Amino acid sequence: LSSAAERIPLPGGSFDIVVAENCLDHVDDPGAVIAEVNRVLAPGGLFWLLVDLMEYRDHMHPNPFDEPSLLALLAKQGFNLVRHRVNDHKSHPNAYAEFRGLMQKPK
Repeated sequence: LSSAAERIPLPGGSFDIVVAENCLDHVDDPGAVIAEVNRVLAPGGLFWLLVDLMEYRDHMHPNPFDEPSLLALLAKQGFNLVRHRVNDHKSHPNAYAEFRGLMQKPK
């Protein structure tokens, strides 16, 4: 099954965990993706997210993030931050850090 992350063709509450590694800065609408993750997660479900933090923008990275903007986007969808870290390991040469976080959808 393949689909855009903004519209996952599965019922709400289908998953206990969603993993998104190095993709959120590549999508057209990160807010819609986070909303869709929230929709498909069961109450109490976990969301693991890894994303490079950077100001750099190009056609492959249309939505760069810094830590405050990323945390605000997650909070807007009601996710509770279980644990996160920001470190200098990164996959993109223009990134200044990497965000790794585990969030939980409220029960």
